[in-house]
Amino acid sequence: MAGEYPRLSTPKGSTVTADREYQSILVMSGSCMTTVIIILATVIALIIGFGVSGKHSISVTALTSPGNISQRSILDCTFEPDIWMSSIAIRWAKTGVAGLVHEFKGGKDHLQEQDPLFRGRTAVFADQVIGGNASLELRDVQLSDAGTYQCSVTTARGSGAAVLHFRTGALVRLHKSCVQFWAPHYKKYIAVLEQVQRRAMELVKGLECKSDKEQLTELGLDILEKRKLKGDFITLYNSLKRLWSAFSIPEVQVENSSSGDTLQCEAPCWFPRPAVHWTVDSDAGKHLPHTANTSYELNAENITLKVVSFLHNITANATYTCVIENNIAKATGNIKVTVIPATLTAGHTSDFPPSWAENFKGVSQFQSM
Repeated sequence: MAGEYPRLSTPKGSTVTADREYQSILVMSGSCMTTVIIILATVIALIIGFGVSGKHSISVTALTSPGNISQRSILDCTFEPDIWMSSIAIRWAKTGVAGLVHEFKGGKDHLQEQDPLFRGRTAVFADQVIGGNASLELRDVQLSDAGTYQCSVTTARGSGAAVLHFRTGALVRLHKSCVQFWAPHYKKYIAVLEQVQRRAMELVKGLECKSDKEQLTELGLDILEKRKLKGDFITLYNSLKRLWSAFSIPEVQVENSSSGDTLQCEAPCWFPRPAVHWTVDSDAGKHLPHTANTSYELNAENITLKVVSFLHNITANATYTCVIENNIAKATGNIKVTVIPATLTAGHTSDFPPSWAENFKGVSQFQSM
């Protein structure tokens, strides 16, 4: 009969029991199907949710390394690569600084929020960003750049951040003309200094696993003991060089002026300021003239002096000596006058006649005090 359940071939009296069991099986099957549908709906909802947002946590790694004052330094930061450059955003920030250190997104820099402390000194490696390189180039490193930095990266796959601590310092090289303030003689003190240099070399990237000799060769350095000895010799040489360059031998020559025939004594470089005087040796004996005028002019380096002295009203048949001296050195210049020609008028631009020039023979001497 239509609409009725088929009857099982069972003994009489069992028909009702079979109908009830069959109905129970149908109810249980319906409940299981409902549960399966609910689970599938939840999974689909989660998949759709992730598909819409597309965001999850990505791995970002930062490496710390020291920076040298006034040099270029790299703050290393890497992330999981993404094929869509337009979706990549990199933000560098520093603890305690109001503005950003650097921002890069959509394939170009966005520096509207950059702090003035970093303006013109930062850059990212734009051609390497798509490969996962978010490192920051910091130029002209300052002492104030030391601190805690955060590298934040956002891509189509998600976002992440890493923190690094940046230290700054200076590579100190021995200046070739500096003075040695500490010159240890005992081996134990020399060993302490050598250990300081070894530790400093180990901070240089790429030299950590090399021997001391290889590190020195790579950096073009000598051991401190050898550098100290070299510095001592260079300091001695420069001191002697400065001593001689600050004391020059005077040159004595003839000048013509409105006041009569004149001798000029000129020395281009003296320090400290010297005293100048003339002596005359003639048939009448040796005496000091009273008509010398001396001037001092500061040279370009603002240390040494140019010395010029004029002696007026010279006479024939006499030897004139210009003496320049201070408490360190003494220099002299001599000239012998045999004939005095007629005095040229003031303002005359002609040179002295050849016969006049031939009457002068100069001799110069220098000695340290």
